[in-house]
Amino acid sequence: SWTLSLATKRDLPGQSGDFAALAPPAPEGTRRLFDTVQGGFADAAVYARTSLPEGTNLPGPAIIVEDETATVVPAAFTARLNALGQIVLERGA
Repeated sequence: SWTLSLATKRDLPGQSGDFAALAPPAPEGTRRLFDTVQGGFADAAVYARTSLPEGTNLPGPAIIVEDETATVVPAAFTARLNALGQIVLERGA
């Protein structure tokens, strides 16, 4: 098999940084899932990743869906999209 890697010089994005937390948009729907933190079934809000701007905070239970994957946010966690567009899961107190 062959592997090809290409790169170009470019400025790297800034630090993941802290900025004002944004409330989540309206969910696209809900899905029932088994939440291991709660030890039972829960209704999770479903969000399309493409509809979430940087700074969005999503309390669990939630599901962030993409074309080929999904991220499950358990009830004890909050998902935050940082300045680099990464999903950061943070456990609550």
